[in-house]
Amino acid sequence: MSVAYLGVSERFRPRDHNEAFLRASSLLGVSRPYLLFVGNLKPHKNVKSLLQAFAQICAHSDFNLQLVILGDDRKWKPGLVDESRSLRLAERVVFAPRVPYQDLPWVYAASEILVMPSLIEGFGLPVLEAMASGTPVVCSRVASLPEVAGDAAEYFEPASVDDLAMALERVLRSTQFQATLRSRGLERAKLFSWEEFARRHYEVYREALGT
Repeated sequence: MSVAYLGVSERFRPRDHNEAFLRASSLLGVSRPYLLFVGNLKPHKNVKSLLQAFAQICAHSDFNLQLVILGDDRKWKPGLVDESRSLRLAERVVFAPRVPYQDLPWVYAASEILVMPSLIEGFGLPVLEAMASGTPVVCSRVASLPEVAGDAAEYFEPASVDDLAMALERVLRSTQFQATLRSRGLERAKLFSWEEFARRHYEVYREALGT
């Protein structure tokens, strides 16, 4: 078997955090530092658990944070909005259907942490885009995610809301740990390029054709 990993656009790179936040806040309507989720809202993305973990953090810590859910799904979004309200998070959670692609790198760069709580994942491109942006990553220990993130993420068991909340707190409470994840993420992201993706495909086709 031969594996060709996806690449990451050069648009995703570290940026001045204050400038990034000013841009992102105008796009998203946020007023405080935020955690970020990027993806669709289907059940396997486990966004409900993320909301519950975020509620724990808000109730038991002094973090002045918001949570941005960047993704849209007419079928599943209403239930998640209701969940955020039942958890008394209405003022802290921003559901952003979409942002222009050219602005997405600023949204990553402005976030405190990219959270990927998926139960199932085919690749996990947001993890790679966040690492390339210099944003710490907290993601579930399932499917392809550890293969993509390597040692550049803080992991948790996606079936445990408590484990997710504790993983987020470990990162949020340590600026040194955040710096370590940023550094490791930037190095890890260098391994994933569209040039390498194309090269691996070329090799597979050449072998298949016997040339």
